[in-house]
Amino acid sequence: QNGEDTEAVKAFQSMMVEDVQPNEYTYASVLISCGNLKDIGNGKLIHGLMVKSGFESALASQTSLLTMYLRCGLVDDSLRVFKCI
Repeated sequence: QNGEDTEAVKAFQSMMVEDVQPNEYTYASVLISCGNLKDIGNGKLIHGLMVKSGFESALASQTSLLTMYLRCGLVDDSLRVFKCI
């Protein structure tokens, strides 16, 4: 599982380098992978990109963001996301 999650994060990073625009489902998937890996650094970076791209209010992205923060142990951040859903 972790190997697949690592590959998902690497694929997302490659998309960014190649200027490929992710959609809400891409953000949702990579945020879940960050949560599985407990990779809060990339998770917060991707959260910022998601906001900048206008996908913060997409339900799939919000639920994945909530899950990522919970899996990384950031309960306060997950509560902030939950209040916005």
